[in-house]
Amino acid sequence: MSRLLSSAKSSFAQTSYTPLRDSRQSSESIAEEDNLDSDSISSPQKPSRHTPQHTQRISQSAAGDSSQSAEQSQHVLASDSEEDDEGGKETDGIYKDRAAHGSSGISQRDAFGDSSDTVVSIESSSGSPSPKRSRESFEFSEPSYDRGPGRDRDVEGAGSEATGDEGVSEQGLWQQASTTLVIAVSGLICAGWLLDAVQHWEVFIEISELIILIPILLNLKGNLEMNLASRLSTASNMGLLDTPATRNAFIKGNLALLQLQSLTVASVAGLFSFVLGMIVHPTTNNLEEIALMISSSMLCASISSFVLGSFMCCLVLLCRHFKVNPDNIACPLASSLGDLITLVILSGCAVFLVKHIQTPLCLVLLLILLALIPMWLYYVRQNKFVSEVVKEGWGPVFAAMVISSTAGLTLERYINQFPGMAMIAPVLNGLTGNIGSIYVSRISTSLHANVKENYRSTEKTLFLVHIPIEILFLTVVSVLGLGDIRWSAGVVFGYTVVALTLVAIALMLAKWLTTLFWRWGYNPDNTALPFLTSLMDVLGTTLLVACFWTEFAVEMTCESCVSDVKNVLDGSDGIKKYDINLKEQRVVVEGSAPPSSISRLLKNTGKTVIVRGSGVAQGAHSGAAVCILDINSDDPSYTTLPGTEKPYGLVRFLQVNTETCVVDVTVQGLTPGQHGIHIHELGDTSGGAATTGAHYNPTNVAHGDQKNGHVGDLGNIDVDEKGWGDLVLESKRIKVWDIIGRSVVVTDKADDLGQGSSTASKVDGSSGKGIICGIVARSAGVFENAKKVCDCSGTTLWEEARLMKGDKGNDFY
Repeated sequence: MSRLLSSAKSSFAQTSYTPLRDSRQSSESIAEEDNLDSDSISSPQKPSRHTPQHTQRISQSAAGDSSQSAEQSQHVLASDSEEDDEGGKETDGIYKDRAAHGSSGISQRDAFGDSSDTVVSIESSSGSPSPKRSRESFEFSEPSYDRGPGRDRDVEGAGSEATGDEGVSEQGLWQQASTTLVIAVSGLICAGWLLDAVQHWEVFIEISELIILIPILLNLKGNLEMNLASRLSTASNMGLLDTPATRNAFIKGNLALLQLQSLTVASVAGLFSFVLGMIVHPTTNNLEEIALMISSSMLCASISSFVLGSFMCCLVLLCRHFKVNPDNIACPLASSLGDLITLVILSGCAVFLVKHIQTPLCLVLLLILLALIPMWLYYVRQNKFVSEVVKEGWGPVFAAMVISSTAGLTLERYINQFPGMAMIAPVLNGLTGNIGSIYVSRISTSLHANVKENYRSTEKTLFLVHIPIEILFLTVVSVLGLGDIRWSAGVVFGYTVVALTLVAIALMLAKWLTTLFWRWGYNPDNTALPFLTSLMDVLGTTLLVACFWTEFAVEMTCESCVSDVKNVLDGSDGIKKYDINLKEQRVVVEGSAPPSSISRLLKNTGKTVIVRGSGVAQGAHSGAAVCILDINSDDPSYTTLPGTEKPYGLVRFLQVNTETCVVDVTVQGLTPGQHGIHIHELGDTSGGAATTGAHYNPTNVAHGDQKNGHVGDLGNIDVDEKGWGDLVLESKRIKVWDIIGRSVVVTDKADDLGQGSSTASKVDGSSGKGIICGIVARSAGVFENAKKVCDCSGTTLWEEARLMKGDKGNDFY
C-alpha cells in the first residue's frame, strides 16, 4: 500500500525513515515470526467479499508478538480519543466497519492487486475483554537503532494527524508535497516541451492517430509504473529486499509482470487509438498504419518498462541502503519521469518504423511482440511473489483507457489550432493528477490504518501548495521561451482560473472516489487512482481548450452590423463568449470552436472577415499573404458561369501561430459544383495556369487530401448555382514564408483526392486544367487601413476589397 506523503515530517530530505521491518530481519525470520511459509508472504488468499479486499488469518504467534521488546518494534496506535473530529464525521461508518473486522490475536495482510504485503496486527485493548474498537498497529523498526526518548517523540509525531497536532501535520505535508511536486513538474515541463516539438514531425503529421495514442498510452503506463513503485516500496519496508535470494526473485518477478502488463495494455491502446482515428478519418487508414501504430505502442511500452522498472528497482534499493523512505521518492519520480521517457521512446520508435512502413518489418515486429505476451505470462505465473497480482487490477486500468481516450481525441483535434497547448496540457493535467493522487494515498492510508484523516486541513494545504508550483511553471516557461506561447495578463489569468478550478475538482473527486470504492469493498490504491488520473486528463484538456480564443477583423460600421454578428454567435456550439469592438472593427471569440468554423459563421452575415490571430497571440500573427485569382490567359476553353464576363477570386493566408495557417478562399463566376484548388511551385502566370509548374510538393509525397497529401493540396471548393464559393481551412503543413512567390490555381474539375485508379490521380487528383490563378504576395497594412466599408452600404465584396487598398495602393498585397 502506497503511503505517499502520509507522514508529517519537517523536511523531505531529513524525514525519519521507519520501515515496517528491520533491515536485519530476513524473509525467513519474518515467516518464522508469523508462523508462515515463504510462499504465504507473497501469495495471499483470494479476498473474501465480507472484507474489503482483505484476507484474514489466525496468527499462531500472537503471544510471541505481544512479548516483543521495544528493541524490536514500536506501535503507532490510534484510538477513539485520539481522532480528530473535524472533517471526519462523514466517514464514521467507514471506520467503524473497518474496525469491526478486528479481533484478538488476528492479524491482517493486504491482499490487493498491487501485491502490497504490509503486515498489520489488530489487537484488543489490554485489560478489556470487549473493547469498543480494536486497535490497529503498524510495526516499525528504527534504522538508527536509537532507543532514546527522542525516538518516541518521532513515532508519536508520525501519528500527529490522529492526535490533532494539525500544525506539525500541515507543515510536513506542505514541505514534502512542494518538494515532490517540483520534481514532478520538472519532468512534466520536459514532456510538454517534447510534445510541442514532436507534433511537427512528419510521422505525427502523416499518422495523426499517434497524437490520440499519446495521452492514452501515458495514462496506462503511468498507472502501471506507479503500482510498481508502490509494490517495491512496500517490499522494502517489510524487509523483503534485504536478502539476495528474496530480493532477486521479487525484482525479477515484478519486472516480468511489468513487461506483461505493458505489452498487453500497449497493444490494446494502439488498436483502440487506431479505431478512434478511423472514426475521425475513415478514408485515410490502412493495414500498414495499423501495424505501425500497434508495434510502435508495444515496442515503446516494452523498452520504457525495462528502463523505468530497472531505475525504480535501483532507486528503492538505494533508499533502503541510505535509510530513506522510498514511499516519498519512488512514486513522484515514477510519475515525473514516466511521461518523459515514454514520450521520447514512442517518438523514436515511430520515426524509425515509419521509414519501413511499406516493408514487412512492422508486421514481423508486431508478431514477435505479441508472442512475448504468453511467454511473460508463463514466467509470471511461476513466480510466487507476483503470481496472484496478474489476476487483479485489469478492470480499472482499461476503464481509465476508455476515459482518457476522450482527452486523446480532444488533443488530436485542437493541438494544431491553438498555440502552446502541447506545452501546457501535460503539465496542467499531470500536476493536478499528482495532487489528487497524494490525497487518494493519504485517505487510503487512513482507512487501512483506521485513523481519521483531517480532510479539511489536508485539502486546504494541497490546494495552497499548488499555487506556488503553478507560478514556478509559468515563470520557467516564460523565461525559457518554451512552446509557442505569448504570455499576457489575460492569458495568465485565464490559465490560473482553469488550473485552480481543476485542482478543486481533483481534490473533491479524490475524496469521493476513495471512500466510494472502500465502501464497495475494493482497495482504493488500485481502483481510485486510474479513474482519477484519466478523469483529470479529460477535464484538464477540455477546460484548457475552452479558454483559447480567436480574433477576427470584421467590416462593421454600424450597430446593425454588430447585431448581425451577435445573432450568428449566440448559442453556437463551441463558443464560450465573445467581445465585439465596433470602433476597431474587431471580434474576439473565446471557446473550443476552430477558427474556420467561427469564420464561416461570421461570413454568414455577409461581412468581410479576416482572421487576425488565435490562441494567445493577442491579435498578432506570424505572417500573412494574399493571392488575387484571375484569368491570365486568352484560352477560350476555360469554363465560366454563363452570363459572367470572367471568374475571379481572392485567397488569404494567415499564419496564426507556428503550427497553423488559416486559408480563406472566395471565388465567383465559376460553374456550380466542386473545383480543385492547389498551390503550385512556380509564380509564373504569364501563360496562365499552364506555366505555374507542378503542385507544390517539398516533401515528395503522393497527391491526397488536406491530411495525407502534399503541401499544395487544399482540396475542393464548393460553388453554388450563382457562381459563388468559399472555403476556410486550417493547414498544419502550410507556412506563409514558404509559399510567398508561388501561385494558387483553381481547376475546372473536382479533385478526387488521390483516390482514383489512374496515374494522374496520384499526381494532380485528375482535376483537369486550371481556370483562374494568381501569385501569392506578402500582405502588409491590411489591418491598419482605416478605409473600410460596411456591407450595409451596398458595396460588393470585391469593391470593398479594392477600397481596402486605400491610398496605400499595393500595400494591400
